[in-house]
Amino acid sequence: MRIQKAFSMKTRFPKPIKSRRLRLEALEERQMLAVNPAVFHEVRAAYPDLNLEASMADQYNVIEITADELSDASLRAAITEAGTTAENDLIVVRTTYTQNKITLGGTELTININAATRGSVAIVSLGTEKLTIDANQRSRVINIINSSSVAVALAGLTITGGQNVATGATGGGIFSHNGTLIVTNCTINDNKVLGNNGVGGGIYSYGGTLTVMNSTISGNLSVHHGGGIYCGNSSMLTNCTISENTTNRNGGGVYNVGTLEVVGCTISGNTAFMGGGLHCESEFSTVTMVNSTISGNTTVNQSGGGIYNARGSMELANCAIIGNTMTNGSGGIYSYGGNMTLTNGVVSYSYFEKYSGSPRFVK
Repeated sequence: MRIQKAFSMKTRFPKPIKSRRLRLEALEERQMLAVNPAVFHEVRAAYPDLNLEASMADQYNVIEITADELSDASLRAAITEAGTTAENDLIVVRTTYTQNKITLGGTELTININAATRGSVAIVSLGTEKLTIDANQRSRVINIINSSSVAVALAGLTITGGQNVATGATGGGIFSHNGTLIVTNCTINDNKVLGNNGVGGGIYSYGGTLTVMNSTISGNLSVHHGGGIYCGNSSMLTNCTISENTTNRNGGGVYNVGTLEVVGCTISGNTAFMGGGLHCESEFSTVTMVNSTISGNTTVNQSGGGIYNARGSMELANCAIIGNTMTNGSGGIYSYGGNMTLTNGVVSYSYFEKYSGSPRFVK
């Protein structure tokens, strides 16, 4: 349901695209590009969140990388190949128990494919283990180039070892600016943004659309805001675990400056200066949270161990905000300005300061 909204541009996963005759090219040392209904149906069965319809099987290109071919070079070649077609592309990476990791050679993976003319691209793994893409602390892992026309999906991946040390750096694991990004059944862990004012240790998304489903965001670090995720514009998190992320400033788990929807998530064990679990900044920040738990988060020297709301609008329904701690102030929720509605659920150790608007409790 949300995938269709996310891929609202000319070419998208749920919508059939115009077919064309494939060109036969010399194989050289590259992956085979082909329409492959059998592999398409494997991907469709493994990742229903991608919202692929059975009738679309002959309208997708499949670029397949076998377990024996796993390498930095083969994945880059597949991304390049996807950028040459006019259709949507599935880059399918096969894994085994012993062959399931690609270590980058010091340069981030860049995706710069105009979906309006070249189709969207999905990188998925099929096999006994998730595909791990490890930057080995030498670069960011994935850079989705700044463009509103880029549409990318990642499924069944572990994104790890990203490190961004530039001043004002954004995104240790994944950077997405103005594009459409879907992440499903992934683990984003142990990524860092270490440069001054750096934000978004695990994922940085701003100006576009971010959808994360059935994924774990853990053990990431940022110097400034958003240890786990930095959310801007429009974001949705569904059935995710966001845990053990850290930032020196605000939003240990999630930092939000746009419209954020959280459904069925656990945000726990994160640490920040303010907003250990979730920090919402400015009057432009809107959060709707349903059936979620924010627990065991911590702030250092400031308030809002679980949630810090600064003039934003928040609606929480059937949520548990419990067991969060702080050095000074409120451990559960600290809110000033804006509006907050709490329906059912459990909230402990909270403070609401009425600069504008007010908290409203509904049973």
